[in-house]
Amino acid sequence: MQKTHVDLLLTKWLMPELDGVGLVRKLREHPAYADVPIILFTVRTERDEVEVALAAGIDSYLAKPFSHHQLREKIDTVLEDRSTSLVRRLFEGSEVIDADDKHPSSSSVNRRFDLPTCDNRSIGQSSTT
Repeated sequence: MQKTHVDLLLTKWLMPELDGVGLVRKLREHPAYADVPIILFTVRTERDEVEVALAAGIDSYLAKPFSHHQLREKIDTVLEDRSTSLVRRLFEGSEVIDADDKHPSSSSVNRRFDLPTCDNRSIGQSSTT
């Protein structure tokens, strides 16, 4: 599988050779695509079928036929949900910085954003050659 940046995947369930659920399973196994939001278009709306697709890793599905408006709403919802999820994961286990603290310590900021630390003693020193 060639690595390409993907922001969102829209796919059908019923396709020749590899169906949409099979495609989703393969993508979810590949680290570069594990977090790509996926919306599945389908005529299959039975609960057990939808559960299979969700277990495979889709973010949502859209029953056919659907309007442009419904598609746009679904895309907006999935992207917003994914964005919220990524932000939550970013801050999981992070030290909470008090909003009233106008000057949080650099070490707490570095830990929160997983930034490398800097040895202040080396700042401003020139190297001798």
